[in-house]
Amino acid sequence: MGYIMFFIEQMDEVITNISGGAYANNRVMLYWTAFLILGPLSTYESLKHISYISITALISIFSALVYVIINDIYEIQHPPKEI
Repeated sequence: MGYIMFFIEQMDEVITNISGGAYANNRVMLYWTAFLILGPLSTYESLKHISYISITALISIFSALVYVIINDIYEIQHPPKEI
C-alpha cells in the first residue's frame, strides 16, 4: 500500500507541474483510478495470466531506456549550437 501511496503522490506532483497548477490536488481521482485497476486484479488467485502484461511493461521500459541512451550519445556527439 505504501508504494501505491508514493506513486500517487508523485503522479499528483507531475500532473500539477505539467498543467502549471491548473489541475492540482488530483489525489482522490488517482486513488479511485488505482482502486479500479488494482481491485479486480486482487481477485485473481494466480497472477499467471497477468505475466503477459508484465512482459509488455518490461519491453516498454527496455525500449525507453535504449532510446534515452541513444539520444544521450547523439547529443554528446552533436551538441546543440548556441545562438
